[in-house]
Amino acid sequence: MKNRHWIILTLLLLLLTLVFFWWRSRQPKSSEPQTTPPSSSPTLKPKEQAAPAPATTVVTPAKREQMGNLLGGLNHKNIEFYGKVVDQAGMPLPDVAVYASVLYNTGLTSGMAKCETKSDTRGFFSISGMKGRTLGLSLVKPGYEYDGEKGPFHFTELVSEKDRYMPDLKNPVILTMWKLQGAEPMVQFSDLDWRLSVDGPALRIDLATGKRVSTGGDVVIEVNHPLAEPGKWLQRYPWSATVAAPEGGLTESTSRQMYQAPESGYTKAFTYQETGKEEAYMGQFDKQFYVKTRNGTYARLKLHLSTQTNPGYPSYIVATWWLNPKPGSRNLEFDPAKLAPAPTSKP
Repeated sequence: MKNRHWIILTLLLLLLTLVFFWWRSRQPKSSEPQTTPPSSSPTLKPKEQAAPAPATTVVTPAKREQMGNLLGGLNHKNIEFYGKVVDQAGMPLPDVAVYASVLYNTGLTSGMAKCETKSDTRGFFSISGMKGRTLGLSLVKPGYEYDGEKGPFHFTELVSEKDRYMPDLKNPVILTMWKLQGAEPMVQFSDLDWRLSVDGPALRIDLATGKRVSTGGDVVIEVNHPLAEPGKWLQRYPWSATVAAPEGGLTESTSRQMYQAPESGYTKAFTYQETGKEEAYMGQFDKQFYVKTRNGTYARLKLHLSTQTNPGYPSYIVATWWLNPKPGSRNLEFDPAKLAPAPTSKP
């Protein structure tokens, strides 16, 4: 009887052992990574990490105000200006309406401020009580025209000192207005262009008819420069050009208002040239002339010359002029309503 109890107890223990191992076999495997991968598995490379985003500079209101104050200190200046208005003969002009426009930029705000004043009996005027960076002026007086050749005037420290206006009560800026005489009938041609050949005849222009002529001519233009091989261009090269009025005369002008030809000071020809070694090489020019023709008439002439070295694209000249056909009259004011008919040929 006792042996049978031991047998039963042994079978129970064996059964419990089998149940335990069966239970263990049903449990999930550990999720902990292996320190050494199996030799049959490929070696895994770690993923590349994206580069960190650059740090963003945050402009705080305080920093923005600081930057604005810095710009305002350089750019927002007291405007103080002294001027004198005269006519083309240098005579003072009183009661000229002076319109001032001031551009400002404080770093926080920007815009334009305006004011108006008048010249006194001596032609003097002044502007003050404004702040900004640049001053522009417009002058108005019935019967006169402002040439606009002076200005704008810079007060900002963001330009070089030589380009900055320095107020001086004893040396006002001279501003010239042209006293209109009344336009006379004029012959006018605009933007006529001609080819210029370095090995061909000179260009001869009849200002009255607007035509190229084979002999004579009021203005004669010649150009000289080397030529490249066909289909090619030279980049820097020596050139020269001559503008002549062989039977009359020329005088050069830089004025915006060429309303009256001078009585004297004319010469037969002007020559312009470049060697090709200039730092600011152009290969062209823009010039203005008063012309006295062979018939005793006067004109104002604007020329643009461009040199070209490709044989298939010759050098060229573009010309615009105003001719008073009345002999001896130096009045070159122009009114489109008073165009004089251009003759088909010159007597």
